[in-house]
Amino acid sequence: MEWISVKDELPEFDCMCIVCNERGYMTDQRALYDPRGKVFKLYDPRRYETLLLNVTHYYIMPEMPDPPKE
Repeated sequence: MEWISVKDELPEFDCMCIVCNERGYMTDQRALYDPRGKVFKLYDPRRYETLLLNVTHYYIMPEMPDPPKE
């Protein structure tokens, strides 16, 4: 998979991804896309509403495996 420009396409709702902003900064945490506000939010259960500004590109993360059963 490759980086996708937000000018070309926006992700689906709650798409898990990493993002890059106009300065080239990439998140080291997953982001969620919220189409209602057309914003990316940092996926952090403690601070879910942290907005990520000036996102230019995103990279869709593969699905996470189920947690261990132990």
